[in-house]
Amino acid sequence: MTQDWTVFGFWAETRERFGEFYQATSARAAEDLAQLDALEKGGTLLVCRVVAGEVPAADRYTAFVDSADPRNDERDDLEPDVPDLTAGDPEWTVFGIAVPRGVKGADIAVTGERYGDVVNATSALAAEDVARSRLAGKHGELLVCTVLTGRVTAADTYASFVNPGTRKSR
Repeated sequence: MTQDWTVFGFWAETRERFGEFYQATSARAAEDLAQLDALEKGGTLLVCRVVAGEVPAADRYTAFVDSADPRNDERDDLEPDVPDLTAGDPEWTVFGIAVPRGVKGADIAVTGERYGDVVNATSALAAEDVARSRLAGKHGELLVCTVLTGRVTAADTYASFVNPGTRKSR
């Protein structure tokens, strides 16, 4: 029986964020469909997380892994990040790919770990900054793929790394 899944990640070639809805029998099958779509488009998709349901991204202020990417200025489909200072610090879920500092290019697909964190912040952009700083304190870099409103649980428990076939060494 199929159900809705949302696959998040980014395009390796451009570092543009990716978030698409799929109907599949499992989270892994949804990720496979996303990879097939990427293959048809001739790109390399680095998946950071898969979640159950159609979950919209809250990070409408950027189209890229680096929220300060100057290519954002050329886009007309983005919205400014405006903190709601009357709401306190609501919860946000930040999904991304964690890599050791200095890892670039194709090595991200080999060494990148899927990352998820729930943080309290005044806005989605502030949540992204909090998650990045947490990882920077551990000598890593966070390539943020999406920020979601509230607490969202990842369904891709079959994978710890960008490449689902990679396993942690003991």
